[in-house]
Amino acid sequence: MMKKLFASIFTFAGTAYAFAAEEAVVITEDDALQIALDTANFKATSIQYPKVWDDTNDGTAIYKVVFYVGPVEFAYQIDKASGEVLASEIND
Repeated sequence: MMKKLFASIFTFAGTAYAFAAEEAVVITEDDALQIALDTANFKATSIQYPKVWDDTNDGTAIYKVVFYVGPVEFAYQIDKASGEVLASEIND
């Protein structure tokens, strides 16, 4: 997972204060496809008909990823913020 680190320093009443905060970077559709491929242990050249789209699952922003290897369908739900595979299904 990629994160951006933000840091700020400010002065109040002669005292300097510093703080840092992390912000998760939302993964891209290409990232989601690559995560699904890595999970299934396939290369992009081995699959057919890849499709990736935005969706939600119980209020969580996800990507749905579907691709085929021969007649077998692979389907994944991937968390957009963390890249975690939330669900997978193989249909032959």
